Amino acid sequence: MPHTTVTYTEELAESEAFDFENFADDLHSALVTIAGAKAEACRTRFTGTEDSWFIADGDEEDFQAVHVEVAIKAGRTDEVRSELSRAVLGLIRKNLKRTPEFEVYLSVEVRDIDPVGYVSHVEPRQDA
Repeated sequence: MPHTTVTYTEELAESEAFDFENFADDLHSALVTIAGAKAEACRTRFTGTEDSWFIADGDEEDFQAVHVEVAIKAGRTDEVRSELSRAVLGLIRKNLKRTPEFEVYLSVEVRDIDPVGYVSHVEPRQDA
């Protein structure tokens, strides 16, 4: 915990416009610094989609997108969630190369995970 999902239009990956690895490193650091997460608990999943996105007027030639959803255990203040949202948006911008051929929509959602319905377990490595 926290769980982060980064969804992006495929063209951003194909054009190598987004530095996924550096973004993940920066993101995990922000989660530790701002939200008090443990580094070893941070998980980020990148989900590029070949499915069509309908953005603005629907012309995928002109519009691309990155959406980041951060799910953290409940209990952080509104101020912490807001600071984290703004920081993550800044990290997206930092790791997105200039793309003059596209208008790129960026968004971030930080949400609480319901502590009543969430459980987790780490299965330890078993060296032979």
